[in-house]
This record gives sequence, structure tokens and C-alpha cells, in this order.
Amino acid sequence: MNKIKIFLINSFLLIFIISCSSDSNLQDINFENGLAYKDGNLFSGIASDYYNEGTVIKNTISFEDGKTIKKAYFSESGDLIADEIFLNNKISQRINYLDGEIFVVKDFNKNTIEANDLLCEEECIYENVTLEDLVISAITIKNVTFKNSKFKNVSFEGAKFRPDDVALLDNFKIIDSSLENLKFGENVAASYLTLDNVTGKIEVLIEQDEQAIISLKISNSDIEDFVLKNSHEGRFTDECYSSPNWENCVLNLSLETQNSSFKNFTFLNLSVQSRNNTTINSITPILSFKNTTIDSLNGLIVGMDASGDPINNAFLCDGLEVKDGKIPMIADYCFGMDSKFDQFGVKDFEKSYLPNNSLYLIAKYALEKPTDYENINYSTNREKDQRYALAVGDQEYLEKHISEVYKELLDFGSFSPNAKFYDISKCADSNLFYPQDKQWRRGYNSQDCAPEVFDTSDFITWQSLPKEFNSDVGEMQRELITSSMNYLQTYTVYEDGVRKGIRREAYEKKNPLIDSEVALNRYLEHYYDLSSLQNCYRGREAKEALDLLGTVKNEIPTITETYVDRVARGRLILANESVSDNFAVSQFKQCLEGNVSIYVSQNTNAYSPLAKLAVKIQTDLSLYADLEERKKEEAKRKKKQQRKELFADFKKSPSGEACNILKEDDGAFIINYYFSGSLEAKNARLERAYNACLSCYFNLFSTTLGDEDFKKFLDGSLRKSNREIGFTVGDVRKIMMCPVAGADNKVRDLFARQLN
Repeated sequence: MNKIKIFLINSFLLIFIISCSSDSNLQDINFENGLAYKDGNLFSGIASDYYNEGTVIKNTISFEDGKTIKKAYFSESGDLIADEIFLNNKISQRINYLDGEIFVVKDFNKNTIEANDLLCEEECIYENVTLEDLVISAITIKNVTFKNSKFKNVSFEGAKFRPDDVALLDNFKIIDSSLENLKFGENVAASYLTLDNVTGKIEVLIEQDEQAIISLKISNSDIEDFVLKNSHEGRFTDECYSSPNWENCVLNLSLETQNSSFKNFTFLNLSVQSRNNTTINSITPILSFKNTTIDSLNGLIVGMDASGDPINNAFLCDGLEVKDGKIPMIADYCFGMDSKFDQFGVKDFEKSYLPNNSLYLIAKYALEKPTDYENINYSTNREKDQRYALAVGDQEYLEKHISEVYKELLDFGSFSPNAKFYDISKCADSNLFYPQDKQWRRGYNSQDCAPEVFDTSDFITWQSLPKEFNSDVGEMQRELITSSMNYLQTYTVYEDGVRKGIRREAYEKKNPLIDSEVALNRYLEHYYDLSSLQNCYRGREAKEALDLLGTVKNEIPTITETYVDRVARGRLILANESVSDNFAVSQFKQCLEGNVSIYVSQNTNAYSPLAKLAVKIQTDLSLYADLEERKKEEAKRKKKQQRKELFADFKKSPSGEACNILKEDDGAFIINYYFSGSLEAKNARLERAYNACLSCYFNLFSTTLGDEDFKKFLDGSLRKSNREIGFTVGDVRKIMMCPVAGADNKVRDLFARQLN
């Protein structure tokens, strides 16, 4: 610090020597190309700006030959707040003062920050202090109080993972003050940190640092935004763990609010408590609300134990009113909160909750270069490779990938190639091109994801169906499909070919590989031109976007079942929110969407006709098969109706009189020879036997005789012998047995013996 003071004294002397002219108003200075001009001449001297009253200096700038050499900033009470020293018209150092003493020095050349400790045996009070745009690093503040002060864009932090550079805040108070973005960052150890009667925005970020301790009390305050995020892992003894009120614990994180209001409040403790032998590895938080009002609760995760349940007694609530909030980010509850924030309210909410996963989909493209990227190997899924190629605009890779996809569809290299073309799976990523059945078999278990498929033989059969079952197929698609066949096959389907599986086939030998190669190259040249793709990874903003998108790693779930699920969902939503409004991310998204639109549109134009054809062919073949089945059933129905009508005619014809013997006494005696039932039962048996006799005669003659001879049989004019009709000895025996066709077996045996 002594060297810094000597440098500053020499600088002040230099400025005093060169600044002999009277002060000018900064409003009279014009700047051009970084140089100051007054009345058209390069300006040397001091120019000042003033507060509204026009008498109190707000800041001064010292110039030499138009170059800035120093800026000084003052409070409204006239106290020096900060100096900025310039070398070669560029800022070199910024010095912040506290009660006239150097407080913090930032060296822009060395990229270092040095702060003077504030150590008081008893309480030291600083009033009417203004601290702006200041990072206070690796400082010790003890027994210090700021009153009626202003903190604007002020951060307290230590060096990450360097215990010697911890920012130690012990019994540090800020009272009756304005906090316009006050931040406690990484590696801060703050015990008895008190904010009383303050307004503004506060952010507490606890990183993975062993020394991080935050014990914060906010009272009598009106806070616009409060955010606490903790990812620290500490160590606690069994005695601490077993203590119901934490009196044996050295707490690494505690927040108490009292008589205060928050417009937006977020408390995310993201550590998990786990037991390791005799220690508990985690942060054990205390969150205590007393007479507190929260307008919007955007996150509430206190922490969980090793079993995934909330840590007991860590969330205390006495007089808490929560008006609104983002339910998906809330994992903890107390009885003082509104009913919509309890576990039943969350369940009701999740019935209609649809998370925004658009950033997660974009983040899939923010990947490092996949291993073995250049080697296109279809034994593995290539989704990551395609996404990377789309993000970096790799035209060569994507063209090779597309070509290889078609070669696999066309079955290149096989001894007997036979193309298979697939519908696009309903479960597929619509931005990617991979229409093989492997897509749904590898990535999904549901049969609902299975795409329709056709091969070249299906295509030829489909084309041979009646015209009403065919739609137009583009010439290039037709050429590509048939080029894969080792023979050109032309099928002529018989009228009942689908039913019986009979096809006439004609073969013409051809060389499939050469023809397929030619057809494929012509197809790809016609449909694809990826020369306008851009490299979205290029540029400084792209690097920022990729880093931020790397934090959006998982899809936000719609439903949660456990406390662990709710905590995980809160983290994911937080990760999305932290990058959603970033300009670099929006630029990356815009570039990527441009590449994807080019890629998807060309794949759609090229493959969509084939994908639609896969559905069309299978549907039409199925419809045609159904039609043939309906035709068969209709034919059966008509034939049945015709036979019914013929049978009615037969019963009235002279030929039907052959069964009249059963209406006589001898016939009735034969049918009921072994039956001793009632007269009604005997008559019923006789009626059945008479109908069976008619059916017997009808079936034998109708199935054996032609149509003309059967008509003669009906009118009794048939004069052909049994041999001429085509009856065998067995058929004649069946005719003779017709009178007892409806009788029981004993009667049939008796009748047969009499015939013999």
C-alpha cells in the first residue's frame, strides 16, 4: 500500500503542475476519437461536472493535450469517493476512498484488486458513504457499521479455493441504507452480518469453497430482489446432526428475516446432506421467517438429508405471508404459506403444468466435438454428431451423413440388395435425419414409435394393384426405389393374387450397385445444397453462449414425485432462467435455427415423399386385402342365399317327394323304433328326420350335378344313370341312407342292415 500511496502523490503533483489553467465545465468539452477538444483545440486542464444544484462538484477530469490522465468522483457532501488514473488515455487504476483513506485499489494492468482491512476493537461507524461499481476482494471487516449509505453494484468476494484470500466479514452491519445490487460472492465468510432498514437488491452466491460461511439477518427492510444460491459442501459432526435446535452446530448458512417485505425472494440450498462414518457432509441451513411478507416466491429449497427428505427443523416460519410465486421452483412448505404452495397445491398444479424446455433443446447443440466424429459408423446412433455438425455448419460431414443414410436404406454392398424405406418415427427428433428402424429400437422402448416400412417388392406389388389403390410417385423416387433391386421384377397379380399369393414374375438381369450409385448421386444433387450453413460456434459471443447453455443439461420434468424431484426441477428451472435473456444465447439460437431450417427443409423435400409412401403402401395393401376378404364373405353370403332359395324349390319339386315315406306310418315307426317318449316328442323327432332327409338329397344332388342337370332333377325329368351323373357306389349308398339321415345311430344301423 505504501508504493500505491507514493505513486498517487507523484500523480497528484504531476496533475497540479500541468493544470495551471482555471477549471472548465465538462459540458463545454467535445470528444472525438477519444480525445478532448475545447473551442476546436486539444484541451489541457481540468473540467468538472456538477450535481443538480450546480455548485457541488460531482466529478472532475484532468486532460493533457486532449488525453485523459485522471478522473475524480465526489459525493454530494463533497467527499472524495474515487480516483481513476489513466496512462496513454486508457484507465490504469481505480482507487476508492473511505473517509478520505484509500479503501480499494484495482490495477487494470495487473488485473489485481487490493483492499485495506477495516478492523475495529469496538464499533466503527461510517455514515453517508457512497460505494459504486466496486469489487471488494480478500478483505477483513470487523465491528464495522455503515449508516445512511449507498451501495451500488458492490460485490464482496474472496479468491476461489484460496483460504488465505477469504473475505472475512465479522459483525458487519449496514443500517438505514440503499442497496442497489449488493452481492456476496464466492469464498465469503460472514458471521453476524446484519442488514437493518435497508432497501434494494441483494444477491448471495455460495460456491464450492471450504471457507464459505454466511450468517445473515435482515430486519425492518423493504427488499426488491433477494437471491441466495448455495452449492457449498461443508462438514458437521454427529453432535450437530443430532441437535434438534442446532445449538451444537457451526452453521455455514443461516438467514433470518424479521419485520421485512420482499418483492421477489429466492432461496436455493442445493447441497445434499450425507453421512460418512462419523461426519455429515453437507451444508446445514437455517431459514427463519418472522413477520415477513413475500410478493413473489421464486425458489424455496432448504436442503435434504441422505434419504432425500427435507432436513428437520431447518425451515422455521412464524408470521410468513406469501402472495404469489413460481410453484415449480418451490420444494419446501410451512403452515404459514398459502395453501396453493403446499404439497397438495403442487399436485393440483402439475396436472396442467407444461415446462418450457426450448432452451434444453437448444442446449443439446452446445456440445463439445463428439469423439470419433469424422468416422460415420452406423453401429451407433449419430444424433450428437448431427447436432454438432449443424451447430458448426459442417457441410461436408452432413452431406456424407445424408449419403450414408440413403446407402443403408438402399442396402449398398449386399449381395442381393433390396431397399427398405421407412416412415419417420413419431418419437424421432424432427430436426435430425435418421429414418432407419434403428432409431426407435435404440432410443425408445414403445412400439408406438415403430415406423411403417416398405421394400422394393412391396412397391412393385403395390403398383400392380388396381389403379384406385395407387397415387402418383415422382420419377426420381421411382428410379431410386427400383435401382436397389438385383433384378428388375415385373409382377402381374392375378385377380385373386393377394388372396392366394400367386404372382406371375418376369426377370431382367441388371448390375444393381452401379445403377444405385448413379441414381443416388442424381437424387442427392437434385435435392440437397448445404453451402449456406453458418458456423454458430465462431466468435466471442458464441463462446459465452456455449458456456451458458452448458448449464442447461436436462429436461425440466412435468411431474414430481418426491422432494428430490422437486429440488432437481427447481435447479433446472433456475438454470434456464439464468440464460434465457442472454444476448449471446439468443444470437446462437438464431444462427442455429437458420442452419436447422435449411437442413430440415431439404431433408423433408427429399425424403418426405418416400416416408409418405411407406405409410401409403402398407395402408393400401391392407385395404386391398380387406376388400378381397369382404369379396369372399359376400360371395359366401350370395351362395348361401342361392342355396336357400334352391332348397325351397327342391322341397316343392317332385324330387323332394322321396322323403314322403317318413310321413307314413311305416316311416314314423322306423324313426321312433327305439324311442318310447310321448306322442308330441315322437312327432318332433319325425319332423327333424324329414327335414334332414330333404337336406341329404339336396346336398348330394346339388353338389354333384351341373346347373342344367340339377334343374331337371328338380322337375323330375332327369333320366341319367348314376354312372352318367357321376355317382359312385358310395354316393348311391349315401342316397339310400337319406331317409334316416336325421335318425339316431341305432335306427341308422337297423336301416343299413335291412338295405344290405
